[in-house]
Amino acid sequence: MTTPLKPGHVITPDTASRADQLGYLYSEAKQRYEAAKAEFEEIKAGLKAEMFNSITDPSFHDATDETAIHTAAFIHPAVHLQLTAKKSWRLDTPRIKTERPDIYAYYGKQTVAWELREGK
Repeated sequence: MTTPLKPGHVITPDTASRADQLGYLYSEAKQRYEAAKAEFEEIKAGLKAEMFNSITDPSFHDATDETAIHTAAFIHPAVHLQLTAKKSWRLDTPRIKTERPDIYAYYGKQTVAWELREGK
């Protein structure tokens, strides 16, 4: 999805400059990357489903069962993979910001990252 540009500075590369060449390469490489990424994610999802569904032990499918082994190995001539249930905690940041803005402000940390986006 492209968003309208809101430039503070406008950079127009000279014809045949490195920036000009990189602009063309970016567009072509991004298309190849998106196609490859979509194919890879489809293959990965398929392998996860095949591995998960091939395990007949019901305790494997219940990731909340602390006593079960939640790891499966996929041994193939081209690749060895491991399927593991990964547990994690996430904070509900919007909720904390709304319900406890004091805690959000106290523990919050502002960061800056340079982002390259496409515009219209």
